Amino acid sequence: MEEANAIGTAWLRAGFLDEPDLSTSRALLQEYTEIRIAATADTSLYADVVTRSEEIHNELWTIMEENVRAGNESDIMGLVIESINDVIDVHSLRLAAANLRLPRILGILLFVAIILSFLLVGVASSADRKRDTAAMVLFALAFVAVLGIIIDLDRSQEGLLTVSQTAMTDLLRQMTPSGQ
Repeated sequence: MEEANAIGTAWLRAGFLDEPDLSTSRALLQEYTEIRIAATADTSLYADVVTRSEEIHNELWTIMEENVRAGNESDIMGLVIESINDVIDVHSLRLAAANLRLPRILGILLFVAIILSFLLVGVASSADRKRDTAAMVLFALAFVAVLGIIIDLDRSQEGLLTVSQTAMTDLLRQMTPSGQ
């Protein structure tokens, strides 16, 4: 949502630029949105999308620099520059989030805790010589469910729980002229 808002704001504020910068900036922002959506649909595109995203950032920033060098230093130009900067900042945040994974040591500790828990259940049920099979099965299912949720949450674009791209697809629809 934050990225869609940043791109949408930059796209709107690009309307304050003169031609050809207006058309170029909006085309770059539209392409940027398209490739961001494509990367979430196909994770094999990730490296290429990051590279192209950063190229688009550089192209947009060059347009901003050229406008300022040409004397366009108005408050409105400041807003346009700020919105492009926000797009770049959100890109950095998204990269950090995509690369942020559960540390390996925590994963190992989680598995060790599960094994110890199952061993303790086994010891407890053998100590009193009573086995409550239903309780053991529920205990095992609960552990597997919690572990599955933790692993699924650790990978935001894989598994059952994924980050919705509705805001980005809605933005792209708004950017795309009718009939295209």
